[in-house]
Amino acid sequence: MAAAFVPAPSLAIAGRPRAAAVSSRRGRPAWPPRPPPPAFLHTLRASAVPPSPPSPGPDVPGSSSSPSATPTGSAGAAAGAADATGSDAAAEVSATSTPSAATGAGAAAPTAEPSLPSSALPSPNSPPPAAPRRELKGEDYSAMESAAALLLLSRAVKAVRDRGARPSGADVEAALLAIEANQRRARSVTDVRELAGEWELVFTAGAARRGRRWNPAAWPIYFPVRARQTFTLLRADAGTFDNAVYAAGTVFRFTGPFRWVGGGRNRAEFTFTTAALRVGPLPAVTFPAGGPATLDGLTAKTLPFFTFFFCRRGILAARGRGGGVALYRRIRKQDLSLKEL
Repeated sequence: MAAAFVPAPSLAIAGRPRAAAVSSRRGRPAWPPRPPPPAFLHTLRASAVPPSPPSPGPDVPGSSSSPSATPTGSAGAAAGAADATGSDAAAEVSATSTPSAATGAGAAAPTAEPSLPSSALPSPNSPPPAAPRRELKGEDYSAMESAAALLLLSRAVKAVRDRGARPSGADVEAALLAIEANQRRARSVTDVRELAGEWELVFTAGAARRGRRWNPAAWPIYFPVRARQTFTLLRADAGTFDNAVYAAGTVFRFTGPFRWVGGGRNRAEFTFTTAALRVGPLPAVTFPAGGPATLDGLTAKTLPFFTFFFCRRGILAARGRGGGVALYRRIRKQDLSLKEL
């Protein structure tokens, strides 16, 4: 009986490759592929759960490294002696190695300890047993990613301070986003007392939206000039905010009030009332900045603000109203010992 002819499956469906058609049926496009994770997160995930070494197999009987190949105890000694000198020598060795022969006929023989089978004994050349592996949960990966991201931000801050090799801007931005996501998930609260003091802007990145590649102001870059922001607490939830930019011997400064919105929001709302410009040794020229003198009756819908999602270890991370993220390093801390806030 002749075999029926079965046509080969088609490699293209509706003019598209088969892989693309299968991917579209599963509900996700085959192109473009997802971008790879940042380098530091990929390294962290690869080293989070080390692979366990292969378990040693059973020892091969008769091998030189196997404990079962070497006779043990009095029986082994007797067997070795019997092979060498005969049955009489074996009986003599057995008599001298038996406890009853050494202590006399009337003495009670000690109880023999149970011996383990040779297959249960580890081989001298076998690796140590691996520790039991614990399955990592989502919160474990979040904590590990936050630790790795904080380490990268510390390196970036130190590189700017010491003028050393800096991590890439894409990695710094990814580290900021990872810390922000984990801090929001944990609902962390920022203490306004930690915010009080002077901070220097290290890194900025605009909001990740369409058209960002054509806007240089939104690129993830280390801030090219020196810019410092100072928060001075006058009350427990309010104070003054100073923003100064230093470039080519010129200082451009804005000053105004700010208020702290706590309760897990970690937001500082502010406005500028005074601006000052100083060029070289000349005295500063002060003029009004146009902002309201007080924040009473105003909300975040009309006020600029920063949301601080990390403020520890001399590192400050914030997201502005426009959607960008920023990284700061501490210059000095406000002395609150004499203030009852």
